[in-house]
Amino acid sequence: MAVDLKDDANLRAACEAVLAQHRELAWYQNWLKKLSEFLQRVQDADQDEFCSPEFQERLWESEDITKTGMGTVNVSEVVTDPSVAKCLWNIRVSLKAADALIHEQVLMEGWRELNQLVAPPLVRRNPRLKKYRLFAALCPTELTTLAHYPKLRNLASLIGVSGAEQEISLHRGVLERLDDVLGKRDKTLSTPMLERMTLPWLLYLRFVQEHEAEATAIADLRTGQERLNPLPAERRRRGMLAIGGGVATIRAIIEFAKEGCKREDLIEHMSSINPSHAPSSIRTQLNSLIAEWG
Repeated sequence: MAVDLKDDANLRAACEAVLAQHRELAWYQNWLKKLSEFLQRVQDADQDEFCSPEFQERLWESEDITKTGMGTVNVSEVVTDPSVAKCLWNIRVSLKAADALIHEQVLMEGWRELNQLVAPPLVRRNPRLKKYRLFAALCPTELTTLAHYPKLRNLASLIGVSGAEQEISLHRGVLERLDDVLGKRDKTLSTPMLERMTLPWLLYLRFVQEHEAEATAIADLRTGQERLNPLPAERRRRGMLAIGGGVATIRAIIEFAKEGCKREDLIEHMSSINPSHAPSSIRTQLNSLIAEWG
């Protein structure tokens, strides 16, 4: 029977249980160690180091907070853009200077500014997970390591956090819910603070992922690593639609679309590969690539 985590006593017991379980696991201990070192480096860096392309690449691409997962978004242009680096530096400086009571305001203003900068032509797709992960590095006491927004939203709903919370404020909502049952979180880079930061991910693994019958990617509870989870045989298709040109054509389509593109641009590209195909055939092939090839 599912546990009602909207109940304070049940949520408190669940938090204590998952922390007790994971404190004994080598991968969790190693995660906390790497997380502590990375966050400390972000907080200690001076302006020259912080704004350097090398540091910016580490800030955007590091998986010490959370893994990117099965897909990624190219941010190579972002990490070398001085305006992005300056924006992030100003956020970090403002957070250090500001009273903790206005951290949310600083984060929201910084979030809006970053979203305006990290847009086409710098990126072809929105690096949403990487942005959440990056803000967690800048202000670890206000964000969690659950950077995949749909997963965070699912957990928030499970523990009784309002669905009205949006974007990075949802992280605060989840943490404040945990504060209600566990007491106020530490505001230093201590082990208790790191455990509170990672706790939403542990709760997700135990109480959300385990009940997702058709999750296509799951995290291994023993190692913390994400792996593919194929659908059961009865849920799979018996065959796949033939694509004109075979594997070579599919590779060409993937190369064109891998960084993201508009549907009409992809259709035009597919038509250029197979000009003899009718528009209806191209649309059928595209639907097949989405449904069957992901």
